[in-house]
Amino acid sequence: MSKITKIIKVDEEIFHRAWEIFKEQRDKLWSFTDCTSFAIMEKMNIKTASTFDKHYKQAGFNTIP
Repeated sequence: MSKITKIIKVDEEIFHRAWEIFKEQRDKLWSFTDCTSFAIMEKMNIKTASTFDKHYKQAGFNTIP
């Protein structure tokens, strides 16, 4: 098991939170996959993502690069 990478199972709690985010943000072009990532990041208290996807900034997360 890596100390850098952790695999997170999408459980019922995360799934339902992702669905809430997806429904709340109908004006955005966020995919359900994006919303699932956001739900996981909320739950794990992750503030920064390594991505070029502008949706993460729209959701209030920091991005690198």
